[in-house]
Amino acid sequence: MAEKVIPLIIAGGKGSRFWPLSREQKPKQFLALDGSVTLLGRTFARAEAIAVNAGPYIVAGADQYEQVRDALDDKEGQYRFIGEPEGRNTAAAVYLASLCIREREGEGIVVVLPADHFIDDTDAFVASIRQAAAIAEMKNTIVLLGITPKYPAEG
Repeated sequence: MAEKVIPLIIAGGKGSRFWPLSREQKPKQFLALDGSVTLLGRTFARAEAIAVNAGPYIVAGADQYEQVRDALDDKEGQYRFIGEPEGRNTAAAVYLASLCIREREGEGIVVVLPADHFIDDTDAFVASIRQAAAIAEMKNTIVLLGITPKYPAEG
């Protein structure tokens, strides 16, 4: 296992793809689809399970700080928030956050976790991430995980 595994939760977004449940005032990552825990809260729990020698980081629009804090009200102080000055999509958010993480943490494996995914089997997910982190460290490379689609969808 890598000496340091740093979870980076991508929690930005304006709520345009999950209408009518998701709106600009309450994007998908801040919804509790099961009625109890928000998607961001579920992602944070997975992040805690994979973190090694570093706490999770969360990147979102600077204007979404309050929503992140409210969604993780019992986790105050257990994560670092990186506020994007302006939304420029996922690649820019990952780049900005990676620069901040490198400055604060030094070397380590950064695991990028979208906050709006619903993952039912946390144990299998954590095992896959640990295996991917070991490969990334051993081969000094980027590892990308995905799932086999069941049907075509452009959204």
